[in-house]
Amino acid sequence: MRSGKETLMHQAAARYWNEIATSQPLKTEWAQQMFPLLQEDMDLALENDHRAISNYLLDNPSLRGAIPPIETIAEAIMIARKDFRLTTRELQTNALQVAPGL
Repeated sequence: MRSGKETLMHQAAARYWNEIATSQPLKTEWAQQMFPLLQEDMDLALENDHRAISNYLLDNPSLRGAIPPIETIAEAIMIARKDFRLTTRELQTNALQVAPGL
């Protein structure tokens, strides 16, 4: 299982995320921690995040339906649209905050 963030972070080399970190204000604590990391550290942090979610779901299998694997940004958008009844404009605005350059 991969989160949408993990998939997105692996689509570009760490040096690009590093450039964003130094040239743009980052709004979330997660982005502030992840974007400046070197590639090896970023890969390790993403793997640890993935492992933590998987282990939690092993201990709490009843939550698997509540925490579905989200493999792509498109899946995340579909879930957000359904769960929060977002308009297309709201989706576009939020997607750009999470993934600059989309």
